Formats: sequence, C-alpha cells, structure tokens
Amino acid sequence: MANPGAQSLVAAGQALVTAGNQLAAMPVNQGPAPPWAVQLQQSMQQLQQSMQQQQQRTTPFMIAAARAYNATVPIGNAPYVALPTAAGVVPANMPVNGNELQALNGATVNTALQAYGLPIVGLVAERKNRLARHWGITNLEF
Repeated sequence: MANPGAQSLVAAGQALVTAGNQLAAMPVNQGPAPPWAVQLQQSMQQLQQSMQQQQQRTTPFMIAAARAYNATVPIGNAPYVALPTAAGVVPANMPVNGNELQALNGATVNTALQAYGLPIVGLVAERKNRLARHWGITNLEF
C-alpha cells in the first residue's frame, strides 16, 4: 500500500515548486527575479526533495507490511494490500483479492510482473505464483 500521506505531500511540493518556478520566471521587469521569489523557489525545491527522500525511506517498510498482511488474507474476496514497487508506486490494475488474482490472464500477469521487475518466463500458473509470492501471498497455488 503506497503511503497516501507521503504521496500527497510530494504532489503538494511539486505543485508549489511549479508555482514558484512560474512566479520566478514571470517577466515583471527585465531584471532578475525578486529575492523573495528566488528564495521561495529554493525553499519549495528543498521541501520537494525532503518529501521524496522521506517516501524512499518508508517504501521498504510499506512493502514489508503489505507482504506480512497479505500472508494472512484468506482465499477469496478478502482484499489484499497493494504492494508498491521499489519506487513507492502501486502499479495500476493490480488484483485486489484472491479471486481477481486467479482470474488474471497471461498478458495481465506479465504486465504486473514487469512492473515489479520480475521475470515473465514460464507458464501462466508459474507466473501467477511468482506474483503471489512477491506480494507475500502464500495460501494460493495455481
């Protein structure tokens, strides 16, 4: 599960940096940007960098927590916690429960495996097992 708070902070920081960049680049006069605008831009860039570092530090813990939780989920419709990639982002269109994982076709399994940097070789059942084990799901066999 990606950290929504950290992602929101990163998005807010990026928006502020963009606004600061636009403000600093405004041609109010032909001289340099006012010192306060330059300082605002620098502060926003530092904030964005700090938030990205925070997300990088927490991602391994989010991955471990998601795997630990997923190992306890019963087979069926009980929801899994989506596993973020090493970059802290949950790939789109991931299965949300065991039934959806079992229903994945070969192309969708390949897309999911590639998102996590895992090999896409083998039969569909082998690839589903690889994805399930990567997510910490141990009670499903395909």
